[in-house]
Amino acid sequence: MGITQLSGSLVEIFLGFLMSEQEVEYLSVGWVSDAHGLRGESYIRLYTSQPDWLERVDQFRLLSVTQGCKDRLKKKNKSLEVKANEVLNQLDYSLVFKKPHKQGLRVKFKEVKDRTEAEALKGFIVQVPKADLVSENDDEFFFHEIMEFSVFDQYKKNCGSVESHYNNGAHDILILKNNFSSKEVPFVQDWIVKIDFKNKEIFMKLPDGLFEL
Repeated sequence: MGITQLSGSLVEIFLGFLMSEQEVEYLSVGWVSDAHGLRGESYIRLYTSQPDWLERVDQFRLLSVTQGCKDRLKKKNKSLEVKANEVLNQLDYSLVFKKPHKQGLRVKFKEVKDRTEAEALKGFIVQVPKADLVSENDDEFFFHEIMEFSVFDQYKKNCGSVESHYNNGAHDILILKNNFSSKEVPFVQDWIVKIDFKNKEIFMKLPDGLFEL
């Protein structure tokens, strides 16, 4: 192989690498709430109650964002998408320790040596590759998979479409886009009747009057 051919091959490999990097889509799963202990661990609060994806990931993407982004992603809307122009700093950190803890996770990043460095991460948004948040059967799902699904009550009333979600410490809450005074519905197992992925519909048994005008 000549020098020209070799150079061409290296360029193709490099371009292929860049394309593969650009094609990776990330989703927000929580935020760094605080440092934990003295050894550089971090406490991460999650948007959902069950981190079923935890065993699939070995690194997190951490984002420092603008104040405007923080204002937009208020407590009940933190799971909404972060815009590219809102990102101030991006860190891809490897996990050496991860464990469910309270309303989130205790983690130790390879790149973080002590509590001071862990404290510097407070407020960073935590993301994982979307490919790691794909349900493997009909008995499980991830919240991003039900975004924009229509929610119906036991009387077949359309209560709105799923816009976002958060966890209030007791259970997961869906935030709906609708014309009712109430925009939230607890997404508890006892209230869920059926999730129709084909037609993008969720059927629930809700307390009477929850979605009155």
